Amino acid sequence: MKFKNFISPPYNLLLALGSMIAIVSFFWKGQMDLHINDTYFVVSGTIVLWATAISLVAVWLLYLPLDKILCSVVLTWIHVGSILLFIIAVFIGMFFYDKVFASSLSNPRTIYAYMQDYNRKVRIFFGLPTLLLLLGQLAFVINIVAGAARIIHRRNGHKL
Repeated sequence: MKFKNFISPPYNLLLALGSMIAIVSFFWKGQMDLHINDTYFVVSGTIVLWATAISLVAVWLLYLPLDKILCSVVLTWIHVGSILLFIIAVFIGMFFYDKVFASSLSNPRTIYAYMQDYNRKVRIFFGLPTLLLLLGQLAFVINIVAGAARIIHRRNGHKL
């Protein structure tokens, strides 16, 4: 099978990325620290990778029956691209956390100034990919609704 035939429906990239992440999860033994208000969580990296892989495969499975009613391949590319960009940004953030965020610790300042700088970096680095992810989800919904409307109009004898 040629690579171009594999990505012909763009949602196949979700299956490929989900499979790669599942394979990586067997070898990566890191952890992820989450600070939410006054609570500190430590989550196994394997669990994060498995949850990501299962989510990607679930979205791929959702696309299979919906493929016949989707309105636009461009909207599908926007949806899949937003998911891929979000995952890439999160993994870059996980791997380069110390270089990107903890660099503020080398300059002794008050904890308030440090937290302001830290929060600004987190908002910039994770805010834009999250916004793109949400817009991509909106493109997915628009794609389904427009495709369903097109099918309904065709059944009533109208061309759209």
